[in-house]
Amino acid sequence: MSRGSVARFGKWLGVGLAAATMAALVSAPSAQASTGADSAVLPGGMTYLINPATGAVVSAQPTSDVSPMISNTNICTNTSYACYFSGQVPYADQAFYGTPGTLNGSWPSRSGGRTGNYTATFCWSDGGTVCSPTYGPGATWYYTDGRLRTGTSVTIH
Repeated sequence: MSRGSVARFGKWLGVGLAAATMAALVSAPSAQASTGADSAVLPGGMTYLINPATGAVVSAQPTSDVSPMISNTNICTNTSYACYFSGQVPYADQAFYGTPGTLNGSWPSRSGGRTGNYTATFCWSDGGTVCSPTYGPGATWYYTDGRLRTGTSVTIH
């Protein structure tokens, strides 16, 4: 889970939960939560953030209140999406859209990008990780030397 999604889930703590629901979540023994054996059934229609070491529920939010995170597809025909351009066949352009956050990956042979309707930052590998300035909506950029680089992340702000 990215730091951005942890931060989004972290805002849930103490927000919008009825005392009875919180009491039920907190009182569930972590041993039961981690093994699943004889554990209480938690209500459906909720999105839960759990501690991966113990299985204990850290927070909960109605699923309808959870906004999607940054997503990616391998086609940039939707000009409203941020896009990391491919500079070489068979690699595809990579499009990014959704709510603010960072998507890490490895996208070889990038030649530049565009922000679409987003404010975005692009990072790549060039003897270490290098990131672009944060570009506003409607920006297009390319590397000055024309060399292709491996994209490592895109952040939508």
